[in-house]
Amino acid sequence: MSKEEGFNRAGEVYTAPAVANETVFAVSKTGTLTALAAADGSVEWQANVEPGIYVPPAVDDEHVVVAAGNARTMAFNATTGDRLWMFETGVSKGAPVIIGDHVLATGANTGVHMLDAATGDRVRHWSAENVGSQPVVAAGRLFYLGWNVSDIFVVE
Repeated sequence: MSKEEGFNRAGEVYTAPAVANETVFAVSKTGTLTALAAADGSVEWQANVEPGIYVPPAVDDEHVVVAAGNARTMAFNATTGDRLWMFETGVSKGAPVIIGDHVLATGANTGVHMLDAATGDRVRHWSAENVGSQPVVAAGRLFYLGWNVSDIFVVE
């Protein structure tokens, strides 16, 4: 398999792929989430998301989470590609993050949402403006890069 073969099966992409359990997950420019076998590049499954995804998906053993286009975060079963849930975030400039049983999803003007990874229910919310990156958590604090500025913001 050449490098082109595997990615051609996923279509043209704006963002880097993500990997879990010997499966490569890629989102095409036209809005298709594709699971590719790492060993040979064969398509394991595909699911429709939305066009215009500019951040990589978050993956773990069970979930693939995509910041889908301009308004929502969507989660899929990593093995089957079945959609598990969808949460309205507003415009998102940051990649989702899976932390244990939770997903951190961003909205540029709605803040950071902590969602239950299994159900998509919001369990916590940090009100924050201009969220422009995927959030990270350290020492019980939430850190993110501001949108259109070069500052790191910290939320307690």
